[in-house]
Amino acid sequence: MQQFDLAIIGGGLVGASFARAVSGLGLSIVLIDRASSESLYNQALDNRGLAVSYTTKHILDELSCWEKISKKTYPIETIHVSEHKHFGFATLESKKYNIDALGYVVSASDLGAALLTDLELLEGITVLRPAIIEAIVFDPTERTWCLSVAQQKFAARLIVAADGSNSILHQVQNIPIQNINMQQSALVTNLETTTPIFTTAYERFTRHGVLALLPFGLHRAKCVFTGSNSCVTTLANCSDPEFLSRVQEFIGYRIGKFKTVAERKMFPVRHSYAESIYGDSMVLLGNAANTLHPVAAQGFNLGVRDAVIFAKVLRHAILDGKAINEPEVLAQYAILRSSDHAKTREFTTRLVDIFADQRLYMRLYRQAGILATQFVPALNKMIVNQGLGVCK
Repeated sequence: MQQFDLAIIGGGLVGASFARAVSGLGLSIVLIDRASSESLYNQALDNRGLAVSYTTKHILDELSCWEKISKKTYPIETIHVSEHKHFGFATLESKKYNIDALGYVVSASDLGAALLTDLELLEGITVLRPAIIEAIVFDPTERTWCLSVAQQKFAARLIVAADGSNSILHQVQNIPIQNINMQQSALVTNLETTTPIFTTAYERFTRHGVLALLPFGLHRAKCVFTGSNSCVTTLANCSDPEFLSRVQEFIGYRIGKFKTVAERKMFPVRHSYAESIYGDSMVLLGNAANTLHPVAAQGFNLGVRDAVIFAKVLRHAILDGKAINEPEVLAQYAILRSSDHAKTREFTTRLVDIFADQRLYMRLYRQAGILATQFVPALNKMIVNQGLGVCK
């Protein structure tokens, strides 16, 4: 049986980020993922654009990944928030806070390639993919996890689950999961526009759902529409001219006229969280801990913060001569992340609830909130800090 200090289950964006963050700590690490790297972030299969926050950009720089993708990223200098057919809007601007950008847009495939490529060449890391975990058992006497993978047996002192919303550790550790079934889907595509280059991200709330348009290069915008399953299905299946007409009607001509639309893809929307993010010699990261509605574009950014903060906790534990799977060490991580998790979940849930409610008093409340965000500096700064990933 091969012995490892640490086993990472899930080698997507968050799992790979964590592997990079803990490489060099003198640990023997195995990363196990059921998908091949080629299929995981294949542009033909996954056309999502990710909004990388200002804080996440610096984390990726520390992980030696930002340089690989910097020329394929598009800055968001302003965020424009409004509601369809209602007065008023709010803008969040990077120049007000003396930073280059509030965030950056990058394709999931480009970011995935930067994080996953040559991961197995880093110090102490063994990568198994594609590989399916056939059995996983915790030995309480030895405080060790035993895994069977592709007819091989492994032992690990600590397991980190970064395998998404349906993490294998949820069931194995009997961790209660709070699920909010929103019956929603997200549609993602690219639009060609007459505007050459723009650096403003638009978030437009409509009675049908939320439309986000993100900068994505010369004459291109990344389009994300989130709404009810039936509404998104209709938009996914209508003709190209009809789709462009609907989007144009929702957003107006703020970034010119839309000329063409690329292939449209649908993704299910989930919103859930684990009641505990650690257990017997195990920790949950990313979507395994919190799966967020995409309205605030916080999911990936929250998961990356999980990864680097837990890596720092382990680094300090090693320097202090503590075992990396000591309950005290894992509990410290949970305490450090509790506030950020709670605030980010609340921020996302409030946005969804407030803009989904079509009652008259809620519409008036929304208008007041949008105008307050525009004209009350403290509120504007608070929302910007949440988007930047600044935890207070």
